[in-house]
Amino acid sequence: MSKLNNMKNLFEDIENKTAKVIPFKKSKFDLFISGPIADWLNEIAGQHSDAYVNSVGLLKAEVVAPGEGGYDRKIAKIEIDGSSKKVKRVTGAECEQREAIDEWLASQTFPVHVNWLDEVIDPPARWQKECEGDCHHVYRTKSGKIHTLKLRYLKEDGGKAFLCWSMWEMPNGEAEWLPGEGPNLPLYGSHKLSLASSTVIIVEGEKTAEAVWRIQEGKIDHPWKHFFEYATVLAFAGENRVDDHDWNIGNPDRVIIVPDASVGGRAVVPGIARKVRCETQAVYIPDDFPVGWDFADPMPDKYLDSTGRWFGVDILSLRKPATWLTDLRALGASKKLTPVLRKEAISEWLFLPDSGQYVHRHLPFRYDEKTFNKKKRPFCDTAEVSKLIDVVQTEALDGETYDPSQGRIVTNSYGRFLNAYRPSSIRPLEGDATPFIEFIDYLIPNEKERREVLRWIRTLVCRPDIRMLYSVFLSSKAQGTGKGTLFERIVIPLVGEENCSTPDTDQLKVRFAAGWIANKRLAYVAEMYANQKWALFNGLKKIITDRTVTIEKKYEEQKSLPNWITMAGSANGKGHIAIDDDDRRWLVADGPTEHWPQEKFDTLFKWLQEENGLAVIRHWLDNALEFPYVSPSERAPDTDARQACIGLNVSTEEQELVALFDKVKNGPAVALGARSIVLWLKAQIDTCSPHWQKPQNICRLAEREGLTVTQDRYSKGGYNQQLIVKKAGLSETEIKSLFKAVGEYLGEF
Repeated sequence: MSKLNNMKNLFEDIENKTAKVIPFKKSKFDLFISGPIADWLNEIAGQHSDAYVNSVGLLKAEVVAPGEGGYDRKIAKIEIDGSSKKVKRVTGAECEQREAIDEWLASQTFPVHVNWLDEVIDPPARWQKECEGDCHHVYRTKSGKIHTLKLRYLKEDGGKAFLCWSMWEMPNGEAEWLPGEGPNLPLYGSHKLSLASSTVIIVEGEKTAEAVWRIQEGKIDHPWKHFFEYATVLAFAGENRVDDHDWNIGNPDRVIIVPDASVGGRAVVPGIARKVRCETQAVYIPDDFPVGWDFADPMPDKYLDSTGRWFGVDILSLRKPATWLTDLRALGASKKLTPVLRKEAISEWLFLPDSGQYVHRHLPFRYDEKTFNKKKRPFCDTAEVSKLIDVVQTEALDGETYDPSQGRIVTNSYGRFLNAYRPSSIRPLEGDATPFIEFIDYLIPNEKERREVLRWIRTLVCRPDIRMLYSVFLSSKAQGTGKGTLFERIVIPLVGEENCSTPDTDQLKVRFAAGWIANKRLAYVAEMYANQKWALFNGLKKIITDRTVTIEKKYEEQKSLPNWITMAGSANGKGHIAIDDDDRRWLVADGPTEHWPQEKFDTLFKWLQEENGLAVIRHWLDNALEFPYVSPSERAPDTDARQACIGLNVSTEEQELVALFDKVKNGPAVALGARSIVLWLKAQIDTCSPHWQKPQNICRLAEREGLTVTQDRYSKGGYNQQLIVKKAGLSETEIKSLFKAVGEYLGEF
């Protein structure tokens, strides 16, 4: 029995099974699949037990077999060019009868496919008949003209099937709707393309595209709607139909392919990427989504909170590089085809000589040579595409930097550098931020301190281009009050995990442990304790304020890098931070004196993890205008907690100096040299802090204690130094006459 299933029989079969199709009136142009074409198709079908021949249109036929998901699996296909009366394309199998078929075609007469109509006029009866489960799709050209009508209907067994019609001009000049698609089927939605279509997103299936259009129009609330903003969304007919489409979509900057969640859907990505000829990305739906999921389906329940809001992955994080990298060309007189890089590959992949890595210009992907060749093999015509990129030296980088105020590539007087900074993936989401507000109200009871900490957090999260000159220290009397929750569960994710470090106190002091500084914006130190706290905090001063930082790694040369680090520390008790009255590098805030109920913490954690709490906090911070951003030159404001820390942190050196200055204030008139006081202090204290070995710090403390420091310097005691006196208004002669060495002066008491 012949396996040829011609168009008339196909329609009659559908009618008999479903009683939904009006009988198709046969025309002499119904079929071209006869003669040698029919012989070849039947020969191929006979090689497969479950295969049959299907007319796709007037000028196309294929051998198919049942496939996954109720769709046919394509085995072979033949397509005819009606104008030249020759075989246009054969795929899936060899066709030894091609010359005989061309000879037979030359004797045939074919209608001509036309795109005249703006609206559907006098459509086929089945198109007009409304049946349960029907979906009507009108394919249009880029100019908006109707190309093909496609009807999706339900079969008796619940499976999906399709009928297509297209308009053809007959030899007598009349136009008819005939079964089958027209040639060079445009992508579904091609009429939406314009010169302004800089980003084109290509999904699988007409139903998916229509769902996305409704998302774009605001008719469907979808957690991934931001992905489609400002994009033109088109669809290909299915994973077996890629070669049937006209892929001329203009010149967009970028194409993003989003196939259905299936192995077959993913497999078509390289084939589409080869056709679109521009920078291409692919979004692969996660494996834990239902097989076959697309945008017309609901989001998986397991990632929806009790209110129906999505707390799963952001689609932007699913993007992967998918540009087709090469063309095959005959170079010179040789007929051998040689792979050459496409221009979009040259601009997309950058080479970083220092590490020997290939870096994507826009997405956070970098590979060594072996991995790069393996990853890119499905997207090129060579097993070693890295060698082609190596030849193109124009895109080699001069190194790597870290600058949150710049884009992916930083260009300056030293060259072109890869920017290692990547922003947080958390996107703002409007919502009720009450759980966060209640938590911060509890965590920092003092209103002024809470306001300043929120200003600092808002600037850190929302303005990565601002590097603040002060850090935050949060103390509390008891453990487990939530200090770590604020920084580890809220601030760090909002800044971006890759932009943060969590060193311990010992790492802050180790010479070769500077990895917590390089390419980071925030270092959070929990339990900030140190035996020699003054040495620790004095050592952090330059790190907090300097614009560059010198990084040392074992067995490597020192490197000077841009310094974007801001610190946050916490401890139980105020006495663990060492600052004096002049140090404005730390904003100090007090934590609560009592613990928050555990049920409130549980509610907060659930809100953060399962109800988009972080995204809501980000939106709240963006709009919290009552907490103005910290300026780049601003010093830490004074707080009650800071003053309390200063009172607890009077060093031995400061105690000695205050005692000395008390004697000056209450004793006989004297003039003491600032440099002389430093020498005296070092003799008193073997481990004198470097801070108190600077005469200017001695002078500041003297003024704070109510003494007068001379503007002029006097050569006294072998040093040219400022003098500290009891009162102002003394003449130069009087000042000189009052000078005494510190030891001599103290000996008078």
